[in-house]
Amino acid sequence: METSQERRLVPIAPAPESGNVEQEHEAERVAPDPPAMKRKRTMTLVACDGCRRRRTKCDGKRPRCGQCIRKGEECQYEAGEGETVLLALKKKYRNLESEHARYKELFYLLRTRPARDANEILHRLRTAEEPLTM
Repeated sequence: METSQERRLVPIAPAPESGNVEQEHEAERVAPDPPAMKRKRTMTLVACDGCRRRRTKCDGKRPRCGQCIRKGEECQYEAGEGETVLLALKKKYRNLESEHARYKELFYLLRTRPARDANEILHRLRTAEEPLTM
């Protein structure tokens, strides 16, 4: 095995042949033609539920995207217009947290109130269309 002192370095580029070094440096400074630019894909913030399920490219048009129009399907979006999927999920999470807290409060009332009051609450629950609005 040879040591680093014995190793010979190989030049990276050949030495210039002509004596005019300035001309060669000028030729290096001129940029070659840029490669053909690829067309940039447009990004859609939110794909409709159908395109997400089918895993197809959605153009994000509302009320119906191009894919759903072509397929003759209903087009629904989980997120509102101008809203990302992440924001829609956070909003949904906050709503579920709030609803969960109201149900916990309702069960707490049913457990801790006297039987007569609990029966009244149950009666109101059965007659209400939306239990948490009572």
